[in-house]
Amino acid sequence: MTAKKTGLSINADRLWSDLEELARIGGAEPGRRRGISRLAFTPEDMAGRRWLLVKMREAGLSACMDGVGNVFGRYEGAPSCIRGSGDADSPAIMLGSHIDTVPEGGRFDGALGVLGALECVRTLRESGITLKHPLEVAAFANEEGTRILPGTFGSRAFVGGLSRDEEERLRPVLEQAGISGEPRRLKDREIASYLELHIEQGGVLDAFGDDIGVVTGIVGIRSFTVKFLGMANHAGTTRSALMR
Repeated sequence: MTAKKTGLSINADRLWSDLEELARIGGAEPGRRRGISRLAFTPEDMAGRRWLLVKMREAGLSACMDGVGNVFGRYEGAPSCIRGSGDADSPAIMLGSHIDTVPEGGRFDGALGVLGALECVRTLRESGITLKHPLEVAAFANEEGTRILPGTFGSRAFVGGLSRDEEERLRPVLEQAGISGEPRRLKDREIASYLELHIEQGGVLDAFGDDIGVVTGIVGIRSFTVKFLGMANHAGTTRSALMR
């Protein structure tokens, strides 16, 4: 059934409970470390992905993990009156982020975008609302890139941005994590739009007293692997002629 309804509110307590539950996977250990450590493809990261699959299915989404660790959950849209007429089905609206972390990272970075999206889908489903477009919740793998460079691995795999060399280089890591197969690759007109809710990391909203903002630009990041050739010795006092 498709319905029009205004004034919907998510279950904030349930969202908070999910955030706390996920934070315990790879979470702080008294006297040993602070923050959350779910580095890409570690046992903690994979436990978080399996936990997310369960949560998605409990919420009524069809959910799966692809061959590079990306997790997707789908909430189908309303049947279209033009289906079967030769026109394509409505493309999906994708919401999400990532759940891997930097070492001792925060509990909301990435996780808020995934679990907030899941809570939105729960709210729609419980309210009996089906949109024209399907909704997909995505948790991309190795977005941080702190354990395995470069980052944005899962999202680049999804859009076909990985080189064959990178795929082959990471295959042993994926197999060790229990992942095999091919990544899901974006098809033409499969996704109508992508929206990501994320914590603010620059302090601008806080400084101006604002609760939310819309990103209009973002810093570009590049990663390099550098190899230095030579010998270790005391800098400045050892003559280069003696190092040949």
